[in-house]
Amino acid sequence: KKETKWEKFAKERGIGANNEKRSRKVWDEATGTWLYRHGYQKANAGDSQWPIMEVRKNDDPYEDPWERERDAKRSRVDKNLVNRMKNEERAGTLSKGAANRAFKEKKAIREKGREGGKEKIPSGLPIDLATGKKSGNI
Repeated sequence: KKETKWEKFAKERGIGANNEKRSRKVWDEATGTWLYRHGYQKANAGDSQWPIMEVRKNDDPYEDPWERERDAKRSRVDKNLVNRMKNEERAGTLSKGAANRAFKEKKAIREKGREGGKEKIPSGLPIDLATGKKSGNI
């Protein structure tokens, strides 16, 4: 098996692999109970789930801050997947250029989906959703 970029970097820097497993649960200071480290009902998650988000001076006040956060997370996840796929390409388990092809396709689908609701249909006109034909007298 060929080394990934991280494994190569860790070996050069002398960063050792931690062989002991981390526990799945951690002590939550706020509630005084053991809660999961990640996922649903995770420990110490109170600060990150505020219903109100502040708008900075230079931000657009009409932009949805939750959508901005979702997009930022989506881009981080995509970057991680691209790096993982490129590691697999270097190792020879994927064909060359597979990562670029996959993410160009994914980006195009996402942009098309975002604009999907912008189709102009006059309100009040009955339309058959399956065929797209208008019915009734206009």
